[in-house]
Amino acid sequence: MNNKSNVAPETGSTVLNWLFNSVPALSGVVGALGVAAILSMVSYEVIARYFFNSPTDWTVEISTYVLIAVAYVGAAHAHSRGSNIRVEILLNALPANVRRQLEDISAWCGLFFILFASWQVALYTLDNFDRGTKSYILMMPQWIPNAPIFVGLIILSMGILAEIRTLRRPIGKLRDWATPLLMATAGAALVWIGPHPATLGSTPLDAGMVILSTTLLASALAWSGWRTALGTFAVCGGVALCLYLSRDLSLAMVVVMLFAMVLFVFFIGVRIAFGLGLIGLLSLYGLLPLPLPATIAERALSSVNSFSLTALPMFVLMGSFLVNSGIARDMFDALLKWLGRFPGGIAHTGVGASSLFAAVSGSSVATAATIGAVACPEMIRHKYSPRLAYGSVAAGGTLGILIPPSVPLIIYGTLASTSVSKMFMAAVIPGIILAAAFMAVIFCWSLLNPDAAPRSGGSSWTERARATKGILPFALLMLIILGSLYLGVVTPTEAGAAGALLSLAICLSRSEFTLRAVWNSVLETVSVTAFILLIVFGASLLTYVFDYLRLAHFLVGIVTESAIPVGAVLIALAAIYILLGMFLDPISLMTMTLPVVLPMLVSLGVDLVWFGIALVIVVEIGLITPPVGLNLFVLQGVGRIALKEIVYGVFPFALAMLTSLLLFYLVPELVTWLPENAKQ
Repeated sequence: MNNKSNVAPETGSTVLNWLFNSVPALSGVVGALGVAAILSMVSYEVIARYFFNSPTDWTVEISTYVLIAVAYVGAAHAHSRGSNIRVEILLNALPANVRRQLEDISAWCGLFFILFASWQVALYTLDNFDRGTKSYILMMPQWIPNAPIFVGLIILSMGILAEIRTLRRPIGKLRDWATPLLMATAGAALVWIGPHPATLGSTPLDAGMVILSTTLLASALAWSGWRTALGTFAVCGGVALCLYLSRDLSLAMVVVMLFAMVLFVFFIGVRIAFGLGLIGLLSLYGLLPLPLPATIAERALSSVNSFSLTALPMFVLMGSFLVNSGIARDMFDALLKWLGRFPGGIAHTGVGASSLFAAVSGSSVATAATIGAVACPEMIRHKYSPRLAYGSVAAGGTLGILIPPSVPLIIYGTLASTSVSKMFMAAVIPGIILAAAFMAVIFCWSLLNPDAAPRSGGSSWTERARATKGILPFALLMLIILGSLYLGVVTPTEAGAAGALLSLAICLSRSEFTLRAVWNSVLETVSVTAFILLIVFGASLLTYVFDYLRLAHFLVGIVTESAIPVGAVLIALAAIYILLGMFLDPISLMTMTLPVVLPMLVSLGVDLVWFGIALVIVVEIGLITPPVGLNLFVLQGVGRIALKEIVYGVFPFALAMLTSLLLFYLVPELVTWLPENAKQ
């Protein structure tokens, strides 16, 4: 993950320095106001419905439109904070100058996709305005939710240009203005050619594509030099040519080529969201008999136009409040009083703390980072084996995306058209079983090698009772969220809003939690929400191409005609997901593959709720397996420990996860019983 801030250096034009630094920063403020608006609207809906028996008819639509604005307008803020993740396996292995060159090229490639998407969204917005298209519920003009998408993408392009300015060598003020002037000229040219640009002969290219491509290469030449311009042309042109030449091959070969191109742009450093979108864009021109660039604008809206996704910023906000409050230390100390006397007691405490924190954060990385910063130094201070210390926390951190509320489960429920509440309920028992399995590994490790986990002193009952108050905030939040969802009295978004407000109240009662911490928590929510939904948008373009190729229909035909056992299909999928999970983050992996996989599973009669939990567990394994296991790198940063030591440490926990997965396959009721008995 790349966490560098993309702030333009103080070289070149003073006006451009201000423009490229200030406008993306302003997008964070707008996004924060949007998050606050969603929280306010959802809270108002709950109060109006339960206290005054007067539910609103506008909350769902308006809050969803505000979410769209948060996702796109806040994207520049997320990019400036380094939240738009990339695969860095190759980049980390290269000399600094080569890495910088590839980062420059990948930034220009990402900018190409964003500029093209901006153009298409502008045309789509104007078309909706001219036609007078309105929404179904409130009859709101449809150009209104489209307008912030266009504005957000333009601001995001400025954020990418700010990143490019940090990578380039210093240039004079005259050349510094070359790219803005070229971009303005290209915009005027696109307005002049109108919404239906002419195609170039028998090629799939049109005048708009040529204008944007030429402008991008000229801008890269002016700002970054001929090597970067040539490299950008080679990447984008080479990928487009490969896709175009593969259009007459068999479906299997076309799919292989698509995935090869996706992995190629990922490995050279193109950020995940931009890489997915870029391959989707080039596929629209290279694979389809008639290019349909308007699909980009339609998908920009439809991919995030779902009320179920408004739960995402609410749960992220709740977790951000707790992360920034320092309350995790009190929880860890309280659990240590109860579990410290057992063999491997501090490691047990780390897993227990991860389980409780996972129940309010929804993020694996946040869980590993927060609990790791507390638990790992404590274990090292007590002479624990570094492998046990860091391995147990890395494994415990994976519970962050299983134990509800879970960000991947929200995404899965939306993609699978499955109740998010059911997904949350289904994850409770597996989450408890996985935590117990991790503790069993720690217990056996401590018994077989007592030196790896020296015994700690016990605590009196008075000390335990006094410390228990550190657990109460988390227990209260869990009770409210899971209890209300189980009883069916609120939606996941409403439960998230209630949890966010309660966590804010809890955190404000602590003297170290200031208004600055509140603001930082909201900005962090904007970053996380924007980068996740930008990945959803990029992946939706790729899935459109899969739909055109009828890939899902092809796979359904294979598994039904060949009578492959369901178990064999699930094992094959698990192996593929574990392999891909070693290189890709969970969100992009799910959004890229589920639209293809789910129809096949439905044809086999697989319970999609059960599969969602199994999928998250498999993806969890990817979080603790090299070379891209995010939890491994988070903990390496916490302890400055050799990565191989953490890898050795997580191996027995990964085996425990696979064993638990087998148990859930043999006894699926462990997953399905609770959601089947929850009130809807």
